[in-house]
Amino acid sequence: MTSESAQRLREIQHRYEVELALRFGNRLDPMIVKRLVEGVVAVPEVIGAVFAGIDDTPKTNTEWADFCDTQVQADELAVRSVEFNDEKTKLRIREQEIAALNPNVRMAMARSGELDSYLDNKVTEHLDRNV
Repeated sequence: MTSESAQRLREIQHRYEVELALRFGNRLDPMIVKRLVEGVVAVPEVIGAVFAGIDDTPKTNTEWADFCDTQVQADELAVRSVEFNDEKTKLRIREQEIAALNPNVRMAMARSGELDSYLDNKVTEHLDRNV
């Protein structure tokens, strides 16, 4: 690998790592991010850009977002990391909402069967606000 190729690979890896952070935040475990970034050299678009001088790497923010989504979806551990962290977030929001409810109201909602749907709606509202 020439020094120019190595520099181009480092640039792509850096941009990919930044885009993963923007796209997934803390939903991806740092070890998974490291593995994805190191493994990006095996992606055909990156191979072409680094070794053949054919730059098919993403150019726009939308293309980078699509590239990140594709790479994460293709990696089972990355998918599991995102899903696990999404579930942790949902559970945390539910716990906060339960704690914020008046105990008498909470009991009445639980007895009437409304508590779960109320909490589901609160989780959805919170996630929609933070997207």
